[in-house]
Amino acid sequence: MAATVSLVDLRTTILQRLEKEDSPQLPIPLMNGWINDSGAEFHDHLVSAYGEKYSMKEVQFATVANQAAYAFSTIGAADFYQLHGLDVLQGAYWIPVPEFKFAEREQFQYPSAAATYAWRFQGANIIIAPTPKAVVQFKIYYAPTWTKLVADADTFDTVNSWHELIVADVCIKACGRLDLPADLFMKQKVDMERRLNKLKMMRATSSPPRIVDVNNDDDRFVRRLYGP
Repeated sequence: MAATVSLVDLRTTILQRLEKEDSPQLPIPLMNGWINDSGAEFHDHLVSAYGEKYSMKEVQFATVANQAAYAFSTIGAADFYQLHGLDVLQGAYWIPVPEFKFAEREQFQYPSAAATYAWRFQGANIIIAPTPKAVVQFKIYYAPTWTKLVADADTFDTVNSWHELIVADVCIKACGRLDLPADLFMKQKVDMERRLNKLKMMRATSSPPRIVDVNNDDDRFVRRLYGP
């Protein structure tokens, strides 16, 4: 079960820590802005836990014939932040699509008999190469951006009270505005960062981190589909 906290609860906790529950120097819009700024930093900690997928979305989209570039906003991924993977549907199988570098673009100008594809980023677009000549189904796995808390009842998953990072960070910002010492809150933030850095990569203790074979993906999937 997710351990959630609401925007109003966060704001109340922060004001209590500062002992400034009724301070006119800390209006609600200002506090909400700080909370979302610090929330984005908290979100970065989760996204950077490579392989743990605390925050992942999955969107399927179809290409348009003779079109290579697809804006994330047009394929249902307007909140795109970081790519976890891209798959292409070939027959009844979803096959991982590798990335290609800009310097390798010439290698993917022409469609092959095996209908293999590759991708790269270009601004706010994802480029599919070679350019699909027909409708092709792709599936994108990605980490979304931080979802801003707007209404007091808006909540987010703190995992295990990891929102204390947000509390400490906002308290530091508030101390700057109130001209108060922030040493205690700075120490609390450092302690929380250490805690997150240690625990965020240990979501599945029965399966420790390992090296992933990325060099023979194409051969492996061809063998899986068509045999040795």
